[in-house]
Amino acid sequence: MIKLVPPKPFFYKGGEKAVLLLHSFTSNTMDMGKLGKYLHKENYSCYAPLYSGHGLTSEELLTYSPSDWWQDVLNGYQLLKDEGFKK
Repeated sequence: MIKLVPPKPFFYKGGEKAVLLLHSFTSNTMDMGKLGKYLHKENYSCYAPLYSGHGLTSEELLTYSPSDWWQDVLNGYQLLKDEGFKK
């Protein structure tokens, strides 16, 4: 039996430089996983937020708008600032 794992945000703490990884529309953080792991290996800290509604059904996704997704981006940026990252 195949076990489906729902997408979720990820945060890889590394060096003092941080990267905010943003997935595309109708995509999710799973598409950012390889890039995040590579950057982490290169001593970057990486955070990838999951946009509201992404990873859910099409009907659920359509209950959100670009303003919701922009807020998810701003929240991710704030998370990195709150963690003390300046670069």
